[in-house]
Amino acid sequence: FRGKIDGAQCVEELGVKGYCMTTSAMYAAIGQVVIPIPVVGAMAGSMFGYFVGSSSYKELKDSLKMAKLAREERIRIEKECEEAIALIKECRAELQASIDKYLKGETQFFDVTFSSIKECLEIGDIDGYITGTNMMIRHLGGTPQYNSKAEFDAIMADPSKPLTL
Repeated sequence: FRGKIDGAQCVEELGVKGYCMTTSAMYAAIGQVVIPIPVVGAMAGSMFGYFVGSSSYKELKDSLKMAKLAREERIRIEKECEEAIALIKECRAELQASIDKYLKGETQFFDVTFSSIKECLEIGDIDGYITGTNMMIRHLGGTPQYNSKAEFDAIMADPSKPLTL
């Protein structure tokens, strides 16, 4: 009433006092039964009850406070996870688009090159076949060893120039 504490503190104080008084009264009755000396048993039980009540109330209050903090922490972590998942999905979509674009170009190159090689095999154009395979070798970062059937025959005839992989 004097404004020294706010409403929440008032409720908390009333809660602890009420809880402690209830446990004190309950233990006073138990103390009187356990210690049948008039007033002494009730007083000992009451003090013990008040101690137990205040200790258990404090633990209960701390547990509730920890549960609230844990809930808030869980909500914060869930929000961060949702943001991270959204970012991962966005990055994955960008990566997939880049891969698709790259593979589309690569697929077109290999389709054309394999088609050319197949055509050269069908008509017996060995130099065309070698040109097609050399295009693939260069595209994949390699260096062809020969560029025509004549160069291949020369390498095969010369034992000092072995073919390498």
